[in-house]
Amino acid sequence: MSKKIKIFLAILVIIIGLGGLYLTMNFKKVLSAVNGVINISARLAGVSSPVNSNDAATKAYVDSLNAAPSNWNCVVRSNSTSSLPTNGAIDAYCQGAEKVISGGCLSGCSAANTHSGIPINQGWRCYNLYSESCNYSAYANCCQ
Repeated sequence: MSKKIKIFLAILVIIIGLGGLYLTMNFKKVLSAVNGVINISARLAGVSSPVNSNDAATKAYVDSLNAAPSNWNCVVRSNSTSSLPTNGAIDAYCQGAEKVISGGCLSGCSAANTHSGIPINQGWRCYNLYSESCNYSAYANCCQ
């Protein structure tokens, strides 16, 4: 092999090595400049816990928050009356730090669809839509 070819190959190896070093040093910059959606079909491992509000969270971090419904303390609060007048309302309220999750109405009226219920601040409200007074119960599912 001639001396010129050896020098050319040595220079080529140096150029390729410097290019690889440049790419390695700038890889982090390239990743931080990515915008849009990145689809990953593999599992990410070794991810740090989130620090900023827009950081991705690990499963362990989310599990540590104890925010799952299995950790909630829930109770049904109810209120009843034996004679709720037409267009009258009855409320069931959550107590203290409890938050209303859902609720409902039970009617003792003889006709179908005689009540309507809506969530209200810290509870559930039921309306009598029947043309006469009848038994009513409102209930709120309250959790904290």
